[in-house]
Formats: sequence, structure tokens, C-alpha cells
Amino acid sequence: MRPALPGLADGIVREVLRAVPVYARPGDGAYGRVTRHGVECAVELFVDLVEDPQASRERLFETCRRLGAGEARAGRSLDDLQAAYRVGTRVGWRWIMRLGRRHRLSSAIMAQLAEMLFGYADELARMSSRGHREARAEIEGTRAGLRRRLLRLLTGPGTVPDAVLAELASAAGWPVPREAA
Repeated sequence: MRPALPGLADGIVREVLRAVPVYARPGDGAYGRVTRHGVECAVELFVDLVEDPQASRERLFETCRRLGAGEARAGRSLDDLQAAYRVGTRVGWRWIMRLGRRHRLSSAIMAQLAEMLFGYADELARMSSRGHREARAEIEGTRAGLRRRLLRLLTGPGTVPDAVLAELASAAGWPVPREAA
């Protein structure tokens, strides 16, 4: 499996960029690099787990948490990232099927690989969801603090320049109210 990983990673990245348009941003190499890094980590660890089911998942889990957090910080749900995981899993399964035919692996071995792959995809999704939740909580906490500050400025003594109010309101994701009760 290991010698074929670079080709598999290329195929997964190509298919993800084709199937999930939000990640296919021409001229924005950051998305491509992040996608490639995530895919390479995922395929390498999957093969590590085939070899040793007790292999450490921490590096990949941290990558997945960061990917989920990145989606939250970009203001997106996990839908696109989950779609990318599904695409990658399908491409990976087709690759495993070709490998199985070429090496005449038994149906029992193929079933075991399928079980591992789909369970692994669930783990990736779970860790990304955790990162997304953590980042959302952090963002909401920040927004809540900004909203409280904005409300204090609006209800406190004196006047606050409109530009200050507009900046705080924008950062808090809150339109400046005309009145506050």
C-alpha cells in the first residue's frame, strides 16, 4: 500500500477539488496546501492503522480539529468538509478494491478493510466536528463579549462615535440598533 500513497493522495485531492467547489479556489494556494496536507495525513495514517491498529491517531486528529475549526472561523458549516471526507473515502475505497483484485485478497480481508475505512472516515468527521464546536464556542464567546460591550456603550453615559459603534457591531456580528431598551 505505501508505495502507491502519493498517487492515491493526488487522486483524492483532484477529486475533492472537483467535487467540493469551495476548496477549489484558483489563485489561493492556501486551500490547496491545506487540502493536500489533510489528505496526505489521512492516507498515511490509514495505512499505519492497517499495519498496526494501535498506531497513534493524535497527529491526524489534531489536523482534523484544525480543519473543523477553520470551517467555523470561515463562518461555514461542516457540510463542505464532510463532503470532502465522503469523496476521499469513495476514492480510497475504489483504490482498495483495485488493490484487492490485483493481489487477489479474500472477501474476508476486503470486508475488514472496508470496515476499517468507513470507521476511520467516521473518526475523521467526529474530530472535525469537535474542532468546529470548540471554535464556534470561542467565536460565540468573543461575540457575546463584544455585544455586551456594545450594549454598555449604547446605554452608558455620553455619546460614542458612530465609527466605533459600527466597528464593534461588525465584529460582534450584530447590526447597530437604533434604540436599546
